[in-house]
Amino acid sequence: MEKKDRLRELASNVEADYSPIKVLLIILFTLLSALAFGVFIGLGIIGGIAGAGLLFLSCLVMQALLIKSLSRFAIGAIFESAALISPIIFLKPGFPILPLLFAAVLNFLLMVWAQFSARDALENELKVRFIKISKAVLPKSFTAFAVVVAVIYGFSFKPEYFFSPSFIDSTMNLATPIIGYFVPDFSPNMSAREFLAVSARQSLAKNGVINFNIMPESIRNQIINKTVEESKNALENSFGFSIDLDKPFSENARIIFTEKIKEVVGMIHPYLISVVVSLGVFFLAKAASFIVYWLVAFFAFIMYQVLLATGFAEVTLQQRSREIVVMK
Repeated sequence: MEKKDRLRELASNVEADYSPIKVLLIILFTLLSALAFGVFIGLGIIGGIAGAGLLFLSCLVMQALLIKSLSRFAIGAIFESAALISPIIFLKPGFPILPLLFAAVLNFLLMVWAQFSARDALENELKVRFIKISKAVLPKSFTAFAVVVAVIYGFSFKPEYFFSPSFIDSTMNLATPIIGYFVPDFSPNMSAREFLAVSARQSLAKNGVINFNIMPESIRNQIINKTVEESKNALENSFGFSIDLDKPFSENARIIFTEKIKEVVGMIHPYLISVVVSLGVFFLAKAASFIVYWLVAFFAFIMYQVLLATGFAEVTLQQRSREIVVMK
Protein backbone atom coordinates (compact mmCIF):
# COMPACT_ATOMS: atom_id res chain seq x y z
CA MET A 1 0.00 0.00 0.00
CA GLU A 2 2.84 2.35 0.88
CA LYS A 3 4.53 1.66 -2.45
CA LYS A 4 1.32 2.51 -4.36
CA ASP A 5 1.07 5.79 -2.43
CA ARG A 6 4.64 6.67 -3.41
CA LEU A 7 3.83 5.89 -7.05
CA ARG A 8 0.77 8.15 -6.95
CA GLU A 9 2.85 10.91 -5.37
CA LEU A 10 5.55 10.50 -8.03
CA ALA A 11 2.99 10.77 -10.81
CA SER A 12 1.23 13.80 -9.31
CA ASN A 13 4.50 15.66 -8.70
CA VAL A 14 5.58 15.50 -12.33
CA GLU A 15 2.20 15.62 -14.10
CA ALA A 16 2.37 19.40 -14.40
CA ASP A 17 5.63 19.10 -16.34
CA TYR A 18 3.96 17.14 -19.16
CA SER A 19 2.55 18.50 -22.37
CA PRO A 20 -0.94 16.98 -22.91
CA ILE A 21 -0.43 17.35 -26.66
CA LYS A 22 2.78 15.32 -26.59
CA VAL A 23 1.15 12.67 -24.41
CA LEU A 24 -1.67 12.51 -26.95
CA LEU A 25 0.84 12.22 -29.80
CA ILE A 26 2.60 9.31 -28.10
CA ILE A 27 -0.72 7.51 -27.58
CA LEU A 28 -1.84 8.29 -31.14
CA PHE A 29 1.40 6.98 -32.65
CA THR A 30 1.12 3.78 -30.59
CA LEU A 31 -2.51 3.42 -31.66
CA LEU A 32 -1.56 3.79 -35.35
CA SER A 33 1.17 1.16 -34.99
CA ALA A 34 -1.36 -1.19 -33.36
CA LEU A 35 -3.82 -0.50 -36.18
CA ALA A 36 -1.13 -1.15 -38.80
CA PHE A 37 -0.29 -4.45 -37.14
CA GLY A 38 -3.95 -5.47 -37.17
CA VAL A 39 -4.21 -4.61 -40.88
CA PHE A 40 -1.06 -6.50 -41.85
CA ILE A 41 -1.98 -9.61 -39.86
CA GLY A 42 -5.45 -9.48 -41.37
CA LEU A 43 -3.94 -9.33 -44.86
CA GLY A 44 -1.29 -11.94 -44.03
CA ILE A 45 1.68 -9.76 -45.10
CA ILE A 46 4.61 -11.24 -43.15
CA GLY A 47 7.01 -8.31 -43.59
CA GLY A 48 4.36 -5.84 -42.49
CA ILE A 49 3.45 -8.00 -39.49
CA ALA A 50 7.08 -8.10 -38.32
CA GLY A 51 7.69 -4.38 -38.88
CA ALA A 52 4.44 -3.16 -37.35
CA GLY A 53 4.79 -5.59 -34.43
CA LEU A 54 8.31 -4.32 -33.69
CA LEU A 55 7.10 -0.71 -33.85
CA PHE A 56 4.08 -1.39 -31.64
CA LEU A 57 6.10 -3.13 -28.91
CA SER A 58 8.70 -0.35 -29.02
CA CYS A 59 5.93 2.22 -28.61
CA LEU A 60 4.67 0.38 -25.54
CA VAL A 61 8.12 0.76 -23.98
CA MET A 62 8.05 4.48 -24.85
CA GLN A 63 4.62 4.88 -23.30
CA ALA A 64 5.73 3.27 -20.06
CA LEU A 65 8.73 5.57 -19.96
CA LEU A 66 7.06 8.82 -20.99
CA ILE A 67 3.48 8.69 -19.66
CA LYS A 68 3.23 8.94 -15.88
CA SER A 69 -0.54 9.35 -15.57
CA LEU A 70 -2.08 5.91 -15.21
CA SER A 71 -5.51 7.19 -16.22
CA ARG A 72 -4.17 8.61 -19.49
CA PHE A 73 -2.23 5.45 -20.16
CA ALA A 74 -5.29 3.29 -19.43
CA ILE A 75 -7.45 5.31 -21.82
CA GLY A 76 -4.78 4.99 -24.48
CA ALA A 77 -4.48 1.25 -23.82
CA ILE A 78 -8.22 0.78 -24.35
CA PHE A 79 -8.08 2.37 -27.79
CA GLU A 80 -4.82 0.62 -28.69
CA SER A 81 -6.27 -2.78 -27.76
CA ALA A 82 -9.32 -2.02 -29.88
CA ALA A 83 -7.08 -0.91 -32.77
CA LEU A 84 -5.25 -4.25 -32.67
CA ILE A 85 -8.35 -6.31 -33.31
CA SER A 86 -10.67 -3.97 -35.24
CA PRO A 87 -9.08 -4.62 -38.69
CA ILE A 88 -9.72 -8.35 -38.26
CA ILE A 89 -13.47 -7.73 -38.02
CA PHE A 90 -13.45 -6.03 -41.44
CA LEU A 91 -10.72 -8.04 -43.18
CA LYS A 92 -11.88 -11.46 -41.99
CA PRO A 93 -15.70 -11.50 -42.17
CA GLY A 94 -17.20 -14.17 -39.97
CA PHE A 95 -14.25 -14.24 -37.56
CA PRO A 96 -15.63 -15.21 -34.10
CA ILE A 97 -16.03 -12.08 -31.96
CA LEU A 98 -15.72 -13.72 -28.53
CA PRO A 99 -12.05 -14.79 -28.91
CA LEU A 100 -11.21 -11.32 -30.27
CA LEU A 101 -12.81 -9.63 -27.28
CA PHE A 102 -10.98 -12.00 -24.94
CA ALA A 103 -7.66 -11.13 -26.63
CA ALA A 104 -8.39 -7.40 -26.48
CA VAL A 105 -9.34 -7.44 -22.78
CA LEU A 106 -6.34 -9.57 -21.82
CA ASN A 107 -4.09 -7.32 -23.93
CA PHE A 108 -5.40 -4.25 -22.07
CA LEU A 109 -4.89 -5.82 -18.63
CA LEU A 110 -1.34 -6.94 -19.42
CA MET A 111 -0.46 -3.52 -20.84
CA VAL A 112 -1.66 -1.82 -17.64
CA TRP A 113 0.28 -4.37 -15.57
CA ALA A 114 3.38 -3.56 -17.63
CA GLN A 115 2.83 0.14 -16.88
CA PHE A 116 2.67 -0.58 -13.14
CA SER A 117 5.92 -2.56 -13.41
CA ALA A 118 7.59 0.33 -15.25
CA ARG A 119 6.46 2.88 -12.66
CA ASP A 120 7.70 0.58 -9.90
CA ALA A 121 11.09 0.35 -11.62
CA LEU A 122 11.27 4.13 -12.06
CA GLU A 123 10.27 4.75 -8.45
CA ASN A 124 13.10 2.55 -7.18
CA GLU A 125 15.83 4.08 -9.36
CA LEU A 126 17.53 7.47 -8.90
CA LYS A 127 18.70 7.43 -12.53
CA VAL A 128 16.62 6.58 -15.57
CA ARG A 129 17.97 3.28 -16.80
CA PHE A 130 16.41 2.39 -20.12
CA ILE A 131 17.29 -1.29 -19.93
CA LYS A 132 15.56 -1.53 -16.53
CA ILE A 133 12.36 -0.10 -17.97
CA SER A 134 12.54 -2.44 -20.96
CA LYS A 135 12.95 -5.47 -18.71
CA ALA A 136 9.96 -4.36 -16.65
CA VAL A 137 7.71 -3.71 -19.65
CA LEU A 138 8.57 -6.22 -22.38
CA PRO A 139 7.70 -9.59 -20.76
CA LYS A 140 4.13 -8.50 -20.06
CA SER A 141 3.71 -6.42 -23.22
CA PHE A 142 5.03 -9.20 -25.42
CA THR A 143 2.74 -11.70 -23.69
CA ALA A 144 -0.20 -9.41 -24.49
CA PHE A 145 1.02 -9.14 -28.08
CA ALA A 146 1.47 -12.93 -28.35
CA VAL A 147 -2.07 -13.54 -27.06
CA VAL A 148 -3.55 -11.36 -29.81
CA VAL A 149 -1.41 -13.02 -32.50
CA ALA A 150 -2.26 -16.51 -31.21
CA VAL A 151 -6.01 -15.85 -31.15
CA ILE A 152 -6.03 -14.32 -34.63
CA TYR A 153 -4.00 -17.13 -36.18
CA GLY A 154 -5.68 -19.86 -34.15
CA PHE A 155 -9.23 -18.87 -35.04
CA SER A 156 -8.30 -18.13 -38.66
CA PHE A 157 -7.04 -21.68 -38.99
CA LYS A 158 -9.12 -24.00 -41.14
CA PRO A 159 -9.05 -27.75 -40.33
CA GLU A 160 -9.08 -28.38 -44.08
CA TYR A 161 -5.44 -27.27 -44.10
CA PHE A 162 -4.51 -30.62 -42.55
CA PHE A 163 -5.52 -32.42 -45.75
CA SER A 164 -4.31 -29.81 -48.20
CA PRO A 165 -1.58 -30.86 -50.69
CA SER A 166 0.85 -28.30 -49.23
CA PHE A 167 0.59 -29.69 -45.67
CA ILE A 168 0.73 -33.33 -46.76
CA ASP A 169 3.64 -32.73 -49.14
CA SER A 170 5.59 -30.80 -46.50
CA THR A 171 4.94 -33.59 -43.97
CA MET A 172 6.15 -36.20 -46.45
CA ASN A 173 9.26 -34.14 -47.20
CA LEU A 174 10.04 -34.10 -43.48
CA ALA A 175 9.44 -37.85 -43.24
CA THR A 176 11.55 -38.76 -46.30
CA PRO A 177 14.98 -38.66 -44.54
CA ILE A 178 13.57 -40.70 -41.64
CA ILE A 179 12.11 -43.38 -43.94
CA GLY A 180 15.33 -43.33 -46.00
CA TYR A 181 17.29 -44.21 -42.87
CA PHE A 182 15.41 -47.51 -42.60
CA VAL A 183 14.81 -48.16 -46.33
CA PRO A 184 17.94 -47.73 -48.47
CA ASP A 185 17.62 -45.58 -51.60
CA PHE A 186 14.11 -44.55 -50.62
CA SER A 187 12.36 -42.00 -52.81
CA PRO A 188 8.72 -40.82 -52.57
CA ASN A 189 8.51 -41.33 -56.33
CA MET A 190 9.30 -45.05 -56.19
CA SER A 191 6.29 -47.31 -56.67
CA ALA A 192 4.62 -48.87 -53.67
CA ARG A 193 5.72 -52.25 -55.01
CA GLU A 194 9.38 -51.18 -55.12
CA PHE A 195 9.14 -49.74 -51.59
CA LEU A 196 7.66 -52.92 -50.14
CA ALA A 197 10.13 -55.06 -52.12
CA VAL A 198 13.14 -53.16 -50.78
CA SER A 199 11.72 -53.36 -47.27
CA ALA A 200 11.06 -57.08 -47.65
CA ARG A 201 14.50 -57.80 -49.08
CA GLN A 202 16.16 -55.93 -46.23
CA SER A 203 14.02 -57.61 -43.59
CA LEU A 204 14.52 -61.12 -44.97
CA ALA A 205 18.26 -60.64 -45.29
CA LYS A 206 18.63 -59.49 -41.69
CA ASN A 207 16.08 -61.59 -39.85
CA GLY A 208 17.73 -64.99 -40.05
CA VAL A 209 15.88 -66.42 -43.04
CA ILE A 210 17.93 -69.53 -43.85
CA ASN A 211 20.35 -69.00 -46.72
CA PHE A 212 18.28 -66.12 -48.15
CA ASN A 213 21.35 -64.23 -49.37
CA ILE A 214 22.70 -67.26 -51.26
CA MET A 215 19.40 -68.47 -52.74
CA PRO A 216 18.93 -68.32 -56.51
CA GLU A 217 17.56 -64.98 -57.67
CA SER A 218 14.31 -66.53 -58.88
CA ILE A 219 13.61 -68.10 -55.48
CA ARG A 220 14.42 -64.87 -53.69
CA ASN A 221 12.09 -62.94 -55.99
CA GLN A 222 9.26 -65.38 -55.29
CA ILE A 223 9.75 -64.97 -51.55
CA ILE A 224 9.93 -61.18 -51.90
CA ASN A 225 6.82 -61.02 -54.09
CA LYS A 226 4.91 -63.15 -51.61
CA THR A 227 6.11 -60.92 -48.75
CA VAL A 228 5.07 -57.81 -50.72
CA GLU A 229 1.54 -59.18 -51.15
CA GLU A 230 1.32 -60.11 -47.50
CA SER A 231 2.55 -56.63 -46.49
CA LYS A 232 0.03 -55.04 -48.86
CA ASN A 233 -2.85 -57.02 -47.36
CA ALA A 234 -1.70 -56.25 -43.82
CA LEU A 235 -1.49 -52.51 -44.57
CA GLU A 236 -4.90 -52.48 -46.24
CA ASN A 237 -6.45 -54.23 -43.24
CA SER A 238 -4.73 -51.82 -40.89
CA PHE A 239 -5.60 -48.56 -42.68
CA GLY A 240 -8.85 -49.65 -44.25
CA PHE A 241 -7.86 -48.38 -47.71
CA SER A 242 -6.70 -50.20 -50.81
CA ILE A 243 -3.11 -49.79 -51.97
CA ASP A 244 -2.17 -49.66 -55.65
CA LEU A 245 1.27 -51.27 -55.91
CA ASP A 246 1.93 -49.70 -59.30
CA LYS A 247 1.33 -46.12 -58.12
CA PRO A 248 4.12 -44.06 -56.49
CA PHE A 249 4.62 -44.44 -52.77
CA SER A 250 3.82 -40.72 -52.32
CA GLU A 251 0.42 -41.04 -54.01
CA ASN A 252 -0.62 -44.02 -51.90
CA ALA A 253 0.67 -42.33 -48.73
CA ARG A 254 -1.16 -39.11 -49.63
CA ILE A 255 -4.48 -40.92 -50.00
CA ILE A 256 -4.11 -42.85 -46.74
CA PHE A 257 -2.77 -39.84 -44.83
CA THR A 258 -5.56 -37.57 -46.06
CA GLU A 259 -8.33 -39.99 -45.16
CA LYS A 260 -6.87 -40.73 -41.73
CA ILE A 261 -6.51 -37.02 -40.93
CA LYS A 262 -10.08 -36.39 -42.08
CA GLU A 263 -11.22 -39.18 -39.80
CA VAL A 264 -9.37 -37.78 -36.78
CA VAL A 265 -10.24 -34.11 -37.44
CA GLY A 266 -13.90 -35.03 -37.95
CA MET A 267 -14.02 -36.30 -34.36
CA ILE A 268 -12.79 -32.97 -32.91
CA HIS A 269 -14.90 -29.83 -32.59
CA PRO A 270 -13.52 -27.01 -34.83
CA TYR A 271 -13.52 -24.61 -31.86
CA LEU A 272 -11.25 -26.96 -29.91
CA ILE A 273 -8.89 -27.20 -32.89
CA SER A 274 -8.71 -23.38 -32.97
CA VAL A 275 -7.92 -23.27 -29.26
CA VAL A 276 -5.16 -25.87 -29.64
CA VAL A 277 -3.66 -24.03 -32.62
CA SER A 278 -3.85 -20.76 -30.66
CA LEU A 279 -1.95 -22.33 -27.76
CA GLY A 280 0.63 -23.70 -30.19
CA VAL A 281 1.16 -20.28 -31.77
CA PHE A 282 1.34 -18.62 -28.34
CA PHE A 283 4.00 -20.98 -27.00
CA LEU A 284 5.93 -20.75 -30.26
CA ALA A 285 5.92 -16.96 -29.97
CA LYS A 286 7.00 -17.14 -26.32
CA ALA A 287 9.84 -19.47 -27.28
CA ALA A 288 11.22 -16.69 -29.49
CA SER A 289 10.62 -14.00 -26.86
CA PHE A 290 14.27 -13.62 -25.80
CA ILE A 291 15.35 -12.63 -29.31
CA VAL A 292 12.31 -10.37 -29.72
CA TYR A 293 13.06 -8.60 -26.41
CA TRP A 294 16.51 -7.60 -27.62
CA LEU A 295 15.25 -6.43 -31.01
CA VAL A 296 12.47 -4.35 -29.46
CA ALA A 297 14.73 -2.92 -26.74
CA PHE A 298 17.30 -1.89 -29.36
CA PHE A 299 14.70 -0.25 -31.59
CA ALA A 300 12.97 1.42 -28.63
CA PHE A 301 16.31 2.77 -27.39
CA ILE A 302 16.91 4.39 -30.79
CA MET A 303 13.43 5.97 -30.61
CA TYR A 304 14.20 7.18 -27.08
CA GLN A 305 17.46 8.81 -28.15
CA VAL A 306 15.72 10.48 -31.11
CA LEU A 307 13.05 11.92 -28.80
CA LEU A 308 15.75 13.30 -26.48
CA ALA A 309 17.85 14.65 -29.35
CA THR A 310 14.89 16.46 -30.94
CA GLY A 311 13.75 18.01 -27.66
CA PHE A 312 10.46 16.10 -27.67
CA ALA A 313 11.42 14.79 -24.22
CA GLU A 314 14.19 15.51 -21.77
CA VAL A 315 15.73 14.02 -18.66
CA THR A 316 15.44 16.29 -15.63
CA LEU A 317 15.89 16.02 -11.87
CA GLN A 318 13.05 15.58 -9.45
CA GLN A 319 13.38 16.29 -5.73
CA ARG A 320 16.03 14.20 -3.97
CA SER A 321 18.06 14.05 -7.20
CA ARG A 322 15.81 11.50 -8.92
CA GLU A 323 15.96 11.55 -12.71
CA ILE A 324 12.71 11.53 -14.65
CA VAL A 325 11.83 11.87 -18.33
CA VAL A 326 9.38 14.70 -19.08
CA MET A 327 7.71 16.13 -22.18
CA LYS A 328 7.33 19.89 -21.63
